[in-house]
Amino acid sequence: PPRPMLGDLPKGASAGQSMQALGASPGDVEAILESVRAALRQRGAVGIKGIGTNFRICDTDGSGRLNEEEVAKCLRLCKIELGEADFRAFFSFCDANSDGLVDYDEFIKAVRGRMSPMRKKLVVQVFNAIDERQRADGSGRKDGKLTIDDLQAFYSVDKAATTGGKSDTDVLNAMLQSFEGKRGNHDGTVTLNEWIDNYEELSASVENDDNFVLIVVKAWQNLFDPARGGNLTPPVPSAMVDAIEAKLVDAIRIRSSGSSETRKLEQVFKSFDKDNSGFISFDEFRAAMERFGLATGGNAGVSGCTYEIMLALFERYDPDSSGSLSYTEFICG
Repeated sequence: PPRPMLGDLPKGASAGQSMQALGASPGDVEAILESVRAALRQRGAVGIKGIGTNFRICDTDGSGRLNEEEVAKCLRLCKIELGEADFRAFFSFCDANSDGLVDYDEFIKAVRGRMSPMRKKLVVQVFNAIDERQRADGSGRKDGKLTIDDLQAFYSVDKAATTGGKSDTDVLNAMLQSFEGKRGNHDGTVTLNEWIDNYEELSASVENDDNFVLIVVKAWQNLFDPARGGNLTPPVPSAMVDAIEAKLVDAIRIRSSGSSETRKLEQVFKSFDKDNSGFISFDEFRAAMERFGLATGGNAGVSGCTYEIMLALFERYDPDSSGSLSYTEFICG
């Protein structure tokens, strides 16, 4: 049977209870991280925002870094209890450079989790768009690595506000090191994994999806500007996706009145899964949205829902970007 998902855990479950429910073994880093994130999500915004406050409380010397004892105290203040083996695995993961200290960015990134599918898709699209550019010497086209020349051709920066009198070369070198990140090998090129790691750190500090999109699009605006040869399109604003999602939830409730929550979702999943494969494809999802009256051939003037909004909602429910929704993904969504 599939492993239970965090969305199935009882409200108020501790991180330790989450670990047990997930069937995870002590020291299983990914499961530990997910259990911590689940405990914070159950407390909503208070839990997430409290992370930074508690970190600063424990940072008694104002260095922006915590040792093991201070990290343990910070977790306790967040009402998160981990066993000894789990805590050591958690601390080791956060301590990216193994110096025995965890800085604020490392800690926030670990507890807030990875980028959402929408954010990751945007970041990968930008990388690929830059990687498609052929360099002056004929090299580099789709080689999976970005150099200073690649970044310089597309990066948009207000030099008057950010360079501090530094030369273009110095600015670009600093930017390259930033994109290589703490886990990169600093060989003068940026791989896709290093690129994603860099944006994982940025993502952890940006709560709102639309703000994250704005930051990325502004930095690489040439790629989004048709007048400059750009062909990328920014993601659908989250408010538009939220609005259609709310209508879908209401439609499900209306059509399943009197059923238990679990039974209701099982019935809806089966109604979406027309080929009985156990998964919902995007075509099945779109057809179901039209049956529910939430989409009319992608005509926003009739339903308020375009093809792009439907796809954005589908991708919100598809965290592994597999192109199909399992029952568990559908339920958690």
